[in-house]
Amino acid sequence: MIQYMEREASHNQADILVEGVRANGLAVSGMQETLDALGHGQADILILANGIPLGEKQRSELVRRAANTGAQVESVEGHPVLQAMGGMGALLRYCPHWV
Repeated sequence: MIQYMEREASHNQADILVEGVRANGLAVSGMQETLDALGHGQADILILANGIPLGEKQRSELVRRAANTGAQVESVEGHPVLQAMGGMGALLRYCPHWV
């Protein structure tokens, strides 16, 4: 039961990420965009899909950058849309582009 609830919560976060990216809102996806957001302290939640072809060194670097900026880390299992978007992204604290 708890595992189901955790999976649903992580899927909800991934859904918010997908919608945010599609709306050019408070979300980014892909390795470089995610690294940039973490590097600038913009990331609030780092979202990583399980099973993406990501080396241990790369995964550790992403998680380390998240920890250094106080961002949460969410691991998501079985979310095909997130997988199609590169398997990673971040929900942002503020908009990266000034209008």
